Amino acid sequence: MRSNSFSRWGLPRARSLAWGMFLLLPLGWCAHLAGIGINMTPSVPVGIWWIHTGAISRGEYVKACLPQKIANVGIARGYLSRGSCSPEKVVPVIKRVIALPGDVVVVDANEVRVNGVSIPISRRRRLDSGGRPIPSSVHLGTSVVPADRVWLFGEIPLSWDSRYYGAIPMSSIRGVAVPLLVLPP
Repeated sequence: MRSNSFSRWGLPRARSLAWGMFLLLPLGWCAHLAGIGINMTPSVPVGIWWIHTGAISRGEYVKACLPQKIANVGIARGYLSRGSCSPEKVVPVIKRVIALPGDVVVVDANEVRVNGVSIPISRRRRLDSGGRPIPSSVHLGTSVVPADRVWLFGEIPLSWDSRYYGAIPMSSIRGVAVPLLVLPP
């Protein structure tokens, strides 16, 4: 005789799971509507974040949907997973804004500097965690961030960010991200 999932789990446990889902789904939906999100990637602190609209300043975290060409590379390389950003169908990223329109960005072999200020742990890596060369459309040298773009930066050496794909359009930003309850880095 075949057992179904209820008998394998036991009816009381299955009911508890059903009630838990019944109660958690509306709670999750309300959190989403309030702008609450969870970051599970280590390029910024892991935890619960509040996403809101507002002016973007250098040094703030933002939630962004990466442009299609960048998102495609991220999916193909395993740097990004599938998610809610359309039409890319990838997860949005949370990164720190390190350069705004008009800022001067210098990328050299050892670091990234913005307006003459060195960004800590910003040396570009040649290989990813899988030992593969990291694709990059950013050349070493000096550039000025265009009027409608920003540079994003993850806070760990393995972060895939503007060091590799350059400035992204301001229209890619979905909101300012404020850490509410996060784990220490």
